[in-house]
Amino acid sequence: MEARPANANNEIFEATMLETRETLARWSKRPLHTIGRWALVALGVAVSMLTAVLLVSHLSYAQYTSSLPNIMHDPQASDAVRVFIRNSLVLALHAFVCLAGFMAMRALPEQTRYKRGIDRWIHQHAGRFAMVWVTCATIFSITTQTWILGHTVADLSLTLDISQGTLLLTVLPHALIELTAVFLPLAAFLIASRQGHWHELLAATVVTVAVAVPMLVVAAAVEAYVWPSLLNSALS
Repeated sequence: MEARPANANNEIFEATMLETRETLARWSKRPLHTIGRWALVALGVAVSMLTAVLLVSHLSYAQYTSSLPNIMHDPQASDAVRVFIRNSLVLALHAFVCLAGFMAMRALPEQTRYKRGIDRWIHQHAGRFAMVWVTCATIFSITTQTWILGHTVADLSLTLDISQGTLLLTVLPHALIELTAVFLPLAAFLIASRQGHWHELLAATVVTVAVAVPMLVVAAAVEAYVWPSLLNSALS
C-alpha cells in the first residue's frame, strides 16, 4: 500500500488546479460549443418542467388567492431584486450539485490511495452514497418547485379569470431565461457524468455560475418590468 506523503494534500490540490486550468483552457478555444451544449440540455429541462407545471395546474384544486403579481402598480427595482435573490438560491443549489459531483467522484477517490483501514473504505464508498443523496435532493427540489408553481398557476388562473395556458405564455419570456440559467450547472453535471469526466465539474461549476448570473439579472428585470404589461394585455 502506498504510504501517505507529508505533502499529499498539496499534491492533490495542485493536481486538481492543473486539471481545472487545462479544462478551462480547452473550453476557451470553443466557448460557444461548450456553453451551447449545457444550454440545450438546460433548456430541455426547463421546457419539461414548464410542461409539468401546466399539467399540475390542470390537476390541482384551484383557490382564490390574494398573492397577486404587481400588475396594479408601477414596477420597482425592489421587485427585480427580490426575484433575483429567489432565483439565485436555486442556482446555488444546482451549483452545489455540480461541485458535489466533483468532490464525490474525483476528489475523494484521489485521496483513497493515501488512506488505510476504515478511513480507506469510507473514501472508496462515500462518493456513491453522496451521489445518491445529491440525486434525491435534486429530484425533490425540482418536484417541489413544479408542484408549488403548478398550484400557483391554478390559483392565479382562477383569481384573474385567465386560462392556465395563456398565463404560462405570458411568463415564457422570463421563465425560459431564468430556468435555463438555474439549470446550467445541472446540465453540466449530467453531461460530465454521462461521459465520466468528473474532473471537469469544478471548472463547470465556476463557468456555469458565471454565465447564469447575468441571465438571472436579465430574467429578473423582464419579470419585474415586462411581465406585468404582458399579463395586463392578456387580461384585457
